[in-house]
Amino acid sequence: MPRLTQYRRLVLGIFCAVITGLLLFGYFVESLLIIQFSKPPLFLLRAEDYLKDSFEIHGRKTAPNPNLAFIGIDQLSVNLDGVSEDEFASSPVFGKMKEGWPWERSVHAMILDRLANAGAKVVVFDLLFPGPRPGDESFKEAIERWGDKIVLASNFDYDPAHRDLRAIPLFPSPSLLPTDSPQKAKVGYVNYFPDADGVVRRTHCYLLPEAFGRGAVDQDSIAPDSLATAALRQFGRPDLIPKETPVAVRFTGETGTFTAHPAYELFVPTMWKQNYADGEFFRDKVVIVGPSGGFLQDEHRVAVDKSMPGPEIHLNVFNALLHREFLHETPFKIDIVLIALAGFAAWLIGILVHQPAIRLAVLAAVSASAMALLWLLYNRTGFLTTMATPMLALNGAGGVCLVFDFVLERMEKGRFRRTLERYVSKNIVKEILDNPTSYINTLGGMRRPVAVLFTDLRGFTARTEAADSVQLVAQLNEYFTEMVKPVFANDGTLDKFIGDAIMAVWGNVTTHDAKHDVDLAVKTALEMKAALPVLNEKWRAINIPPFAMGIGVNYGTAIAGEIGSPQKMDVTVIGDAVNLASRIEGLTKKYHVDILIGEDAAAHVRDLFHLQSVDLVRVQGKTKPVKVSTIHGAKSEPLSEMMDSYLERFEAGIEDYWARRFEASKGAFEECLRLRPNDFLAEMYQTRCVQLLETPPDEAWNGVIMTEK
Repeated sequence: MPRLTQYRRLVLGIFCAVITGLLLFGYFVESLLIIQFSKPPLFLLRAEDYLKDSFEIHGRKTAPNPNLAFIGIDQLSVNLDGVSEDEFASSPVFGKMKEGWPWERSVHAMILDRLANAGAKVVVFDLLFPGPRPGDESFKEAIERWGDKIVLASNFDYDPAHRDLRAIPLFPSPSLLPTDSPQKAKVGYVNYFPDADGVVRRTHCYLLPEAFGRGAVDQDSIAPDSLATAALRQFGRPDLIPKETPVAVRFTGETGTFTAHPAYELFVPTMWKQNYADGEFFRDKVVIVGPSGGFLQDEHRVAVDKSMPGPEIHLNVFNALLHREFLHETPFKIDIVLIALAGFAAWLIGILVHQPAIRLAVLAAVSASAMALLWLLYNRTGFLTTMATPMLALNGAGGVCLVFDFVLERMEKGRFRRTLERYVSKNIVKEILDNPTSYINTLGGMRRPVAVLFTDLRGFTARTEAADSVQLVAQLNEYFTEMVKPVFANDGTLDKFIGDAIMAVWGNVTTHDAKHDVDLAVKTALEMKAALPVLNEKWRAINIPPFAMGIGVNYGTAIAGEIGSPQKMDVTVIGDAVNLASRIEGLTKKYHVDILIGEDAAAHVRDLFHLQSVDLVRVQGKTKPVKVSTIHGAKSEPLSEMMDSYLERFEAGIEDYWARRFEASKGAFEECLRLRPNDFLAEMYQTRCVQLLETPPDEAWNGVIMTEK
């Protein structure tokens, strides 16, 4: 990539500024809509909430305090289906419970007495008690009896008729807490104040005076504490109440982290003894009594769960207060600065890192490092800041700059590549452009193991004598076009055209391993073989004579390099392996097969393709005979049952043949002919066996019948 000019720095800066500016504007507008109009978050702040909630779901949780307990009022406690007749008769409370919900308030008095007598330090009722109801006197006496252990719930209602009135406090009935006498019992509001998307993520430990309308209520009568804050005061730890409000809470876990114990179990003697150790379980605990299991539909969305009962939320808040486990959120101004810094970082990376691939890796590394740091800070300190929008600024601006540089580079490389590919094989062009240093080092000549493929048209020379020259050239060009496609598709090097022949090589430029190279060469041969009938059918339709082709594949060591004269050079391979590939191709006509591969090539792909041994041939210049085989397709495509039987008998027959068991071999080839009548190879070996039975070979015979140039 050329040296980054001042102009390009300016262009990258403009891109980064535009992307970052758009994100800042969007972040500001979304924040304004939420703050001023309570609109639910849109794209950016929705993404922020999603990431923050993900941190809370998967990050460190507040350890549950063992001194917290939850008594759940559920359907079982109202229906009492699990209570036997004897147990029902053992306690008068079951008769009151069975009357249906809402219970007579004497039931709550008995629950309070049961828990307080067991040694509970604080009993919190997450239930509203508005207006007089039966049983108030009994409950009032219990409240007075255990006043320093009890917290009752209140809530706030909103009156739209008074614009200056924001909240109306609704306290427990005066029949329970008379307003004309001091009370030891604490009262806390149960309201949650979810974010604009309806998710509870933070708690208001108390409400400031401005939360109420001017003169709407007597300020002295307002209980400003939340239920958890009031419980904390009753617990004797007002020093743990944070000064700021609201505060984001680090939750203890999803729904069910605090086990809901059904209320009716408190009055079943066997359960009281087995499950609660005769009440010892509740000693010195803070116990919240409230609905569970969706009984009163008192459920809310929270950061760590889609639906959590109200009492469990209070338990999470109280637990966070006890452990001082709050999340420290950055203010809006800091969020804006972080987004701007992320856009600046994208520009800085763009001008310092020129290579697009490396720049992409740097952007990914910076993003991952930033998220890892935020994750660490969240788990260690509770630090929670805006994340999604800065990441969008960094990667969005960086991505646009990357695309800008990448497109320019691709356009230039593409133009050069297309020009070069008209004269040089595609994988050589790729190596020249992508790895020029290593490629130049090979031009002087290197020995490399390669797979070589040769094709040749049968009878083409005779065709040239009588055929129309224009038509023949057009047909040959069409043939070359289709035959070259599988070479390039299988990462081969088109070495050269030799008249009507094609030479292709694998492993001369890049290689994975021998098996991979031979596999690609054989796949190419099979694809060439499959493409020719399609061409022939097309030519026959327009009265053009078809072509017949032979293909030879060999594997071995060759010399790869730049060969020629100063006026004309070719990047090619030479050597014995190349010559043998050409000679193997020449044998296809003699054995009436389309494809032949050498022994070394066959050894690498025997487990990938259906191979059939053809013969042992002594090539001129070699003393050791060469075993050649043909191919019947890939093993991923099973052969027919008949063909499987044929190959099995043929291979058995040829093994017997090379072992001089000519009678057995002759029988095997006769079976092959019954399976495939007129099979040339089976007929050839049957004839040889007859001849060798009549005239047995001498001891020097090694199975070779044919010698080829």
